Amino acid sequence: MNTIFQMNTSELDEKFLAGIKTLFQSKTIEISIRDIHEEMDETEYLMSSVVNKQHLQTAIDYIEEGKDLVSFSAEEFERLVNEKS
Repeated sequence: MNTIFQMNTSELDEKFLAGIKTLFQSKTIEISIRDIHEEMDETEYLMSSVVNKQHLQTAIDYIEEGKDLVSFSAEEFERLVNEKS
C-alpha cells in the first residue's frame, strides 16, 4: 500500500501517529517529508503521482524493448504536421 498525507505541521499529533500504526500494523514503513510548496523539477513532478509514474515507466520499458516504436524522417514529420494543421 502506498499512502500520501498532505497536512500542516500543526495537525501532527499522537492521534495521527496512532492512525498510521493502525493502517500499517506491524509493517516496516518509510516516511518521507518534504515542503510541498518548494518547487519541484520536472522529473519530480512527473513522478509524484503513482499512476503517472507507472505510465511513464511502461513507456520507458517499451522504448528499451523496442516495442511499438514508430520512426520517420524529418521530411515525413513535416508532411504529417502540415496535414494535421
